[in-house]
Amino acid sequence: MQDLEVIERQNTAAVQRSIPEQTAAGKWVTALYAGLNFIDYRAFDNQKDQLAFGSQYVGDAPGNRVEYHNPEQVIGTPVADSASELPVIEG
Repeated sequence: MQDLEVIERQNTAAVQRSIPEQTAAGKWVTALYAGLNFIDYRAFDNQKDQLAFGSQYVGDAPGNRVEYHNPEQVIGTPVADSASELPVIEG
């Protein structure tokens, strides 16, 4: 039988790995930490709510910190791979 601490670390890592899935789905994610330890995350539909929650969490206790993960922004034009592929704009 595994030690409870090992199980807790594995569960925490699994939760933390789901953050990129949330941002890919268009969510604004706030990862919550107590010191260096990841605790959980919260997903929001907009940046305003994300930042408000993060500010409150940080202010709740010394040692609390957050990391913000923003949704992937897809723009209609693909990114150029090199400078030679950039469009020439003449004025």
